[in-house]
Amino acid sequence: MFTIEEFIALGMMSALAVIDVYRRKFSVLFLLGLTILAVIVKVWTDGQFMMWIPGILPGVFFLIIGRITREGIGYGDGWIIVILGIMFGLWRTVLICLTALSGMSFISAGGMLIFHWSRKKRIPFVPFLAAGCLGATLI
Repeated sequence: MFTIEEFIALGMMSALAVIDVYRRKFSVLFLLGLTILAVIVKVWTDGQFMMWIPGILPGVFFLIIGRITREGIGYGDGWIIVILGIMFGLWRTVLICLTALSGMSFISAGGMLIFHWSRKKRIPFVPFLAAGCLGATLI
């Protein structure tokens, strides 16, 4: 059975995955609204406001990597990981990120072998985060 925050997070990630596949970018106001929603849901369900702070560390790490690689990993992806960190906490967010990176590397390797993609081919990351989020909630 899903908790209310898992249900909201899965719905949010599904919508973000569709947006990422079709538009490849996110509105700053939309992401800001989702961040505020995540904080409200976390405070409403747990009542512990400061417990989500360690959860944002993976997202901050991805934002720093995005800065270093000149958006090799987009800022929107890092911000979405920050939102997941608020919702799920540190270790579950790390699990989601590792699952997403593993899935993405598997698909990328398959695309390079089968479809002869170049290593510069860009594929959306949020659908892999959504799959990782689903996997983390089912565990």
